[in-house]
Amino acid sequence: MAIIQVIIGSVRKGRIGDQVATWVYDFIQPKTEHKIELVDLADWHLPMDDEPHLPSSGIYTQEHTKAWSAKIASADAYIFVTPKYNWSFPSSLKNALDHLYNEWKNKKAAIVHYSYGANDTVIKHLENVLQSLNIHYTANKVHIMLSKSMFNNEKRIISPKEAFFTYEDQLKQTFNELLTLMQANH
Repeated sequence: MAIIQVIIGSVRKGRIGDQVATWVYDFIQPKTEHKIELVDLADWHLPMDDEPHLPSSGIYTQEHTKAWSAKIASADAYIFVTPKYNWSFPSSLKNALDHLYNEWKNKKAAIVHYSYGANDTVIKHLENVLQSLNIHYTANKVHIMLSKSMFNNEKRIISPKEAFFTYEDQLKQTFNELLTLMQANH
C-alpha cells in the first residue's frame, strides 16, 4: 500500500490551509486503497539553513531534519496544498522542500492551490522547485477561487464541503492523474 501525504504548506496564524487540506483528505480517502496522511508544516520545527551540509548529501546533524527526512521518505506521493503569498507559495513550504533532496527525488505530486484571484504564478513557482527536486507532478491542478461569502466572522470557511463542491471534479481528475503517475513507477 502506497502512502500519499497531503502537505499543508502554510503555517500562518489564521490560515485556512488546514481546512482545504482536510477537504482534500476527506474527498480522496474513500476513493483509494492507499494510505492518506495529513502533514501539517506547523507541526514541524524546520529552522532555515541550520544544517552544515547540502541537503543533496543526505548528511543531517539536526534531529528535526532527520525526523523530517524519515517522514518525507516514507511517502510515495504528495499533494501540496498551498495559498498565494505575494504571487508565490509560502516560504514555509519552500523551506520544507529545501530541507531535503534525495527524499523527494522521483516521487509524484499534485498541487491544490487556493486564492482570491486567478493566478498561475504560484503554480509556476512551485512547479519550478518541484522540477529542481525531480518530483514528477500532474498536469492537472486544483485552483480554488475563494470568495468572502465562504467565510464566517472568524475568517474560517463556513463549510469546506459546500464551499468547494464545484472543485470536486477537478480534484478527482487531478487525483486520478496522480495515481496514474504512481502506477507508472511500479
